[in-house]
Amino acid sequence: MNTVLLLVQALVYFTVMSVLFRARHRFGLGAFLCALGVMHFLETYLASVFYIELPFGIISPGSTVLFSGKLAILLMLYIREDAAVVRQPIYGLLIGNFLMVGLVMILRNHEVVSAVPGRLPDFKFVDEMGWLMVWGTTLLFIDAIAIILLYERLGAWLRGLHDDVSAPLDINRDIQAVRLSVQYAEIGPLLARAGHADSAALGAVALALGRRFLGGGPVFLMGDLWPPSVRVSAEGSLQVLDWEMSGRGHRAQDLGHLLAHLWMGAARQGLPVAAQ
Repeated sequence: MNTVLLLVQALVYFTVMSVLFRARHRFGLGAFLCALGVMHFLETYLASVFYIELPFGIISPGSTVLFSGKLAILLMLYIREDAAVVRQPIYGLLIGNFLMVGLVMILRNHEVVSAVPGRLPDFKFVDEMGWLMVWGTTLLFIDAIAIILLYERLGAWLRGLHDDVSAPLDINRDIQAVRLSVQYAEIGPLLARAGHADSAALGAVALALGRRFLGGGPVFLMGDLWPPSVRVSAEGSLQVLDWEMSGRGHRAQDLGHLLAHLWMGAARQGLPVAAQ
């Protein structure tokens, strides 16, 4: 039963805080940060006196759900906003807790009277909670820095791992350089020999395109896509052969090469090229 109640508590907490966070563009961050601050007292109180037994041990919902959840929420705030924003609730809680302790130190010097019979302020409880909240916020400050640094280090490691894995798939620069000199750079002279009126302009466009392909691109390419590289299997599925020039580049290169070969094939057969 304790496990189910703990899960329900976590679900309610994260649902409400997530809704407030998503609504920040409509209501601002104030509602989200106020709710985060209000929960700090309950978190500290539960962590000091409220414990439950689970199959794997004794825990407090204050530290297990609320404190850990606050760290996750601060990390989410850092990811979606920035470091300047995530510092605001931490500094606010730390300053507010020190302010509370300072005010209690002044308040305890009052000569207190009982306005309600049998009810007097429990300064021992207030002192205990005040210092626990200061200590808890200090731990929150340290843990928040640690979890953000861990997130950044882990992200950098994963990005490096991705770069290492994708490095062999990078463009074959030597092949692209040969293509630049043999194909793209020769389009202008070829059109000039054929007497094309715009040979110079088209040649310049082709040369610029070939130079652009030297820099790679965002997608994985076959690299030598032309009709002989494509065949239909006995089952009717398309198969692409000869991947030795594959790598990362612009999808326009594969598409352009295929269309150019289809255009030339149609022209050789005397077909209406424009229709193809």
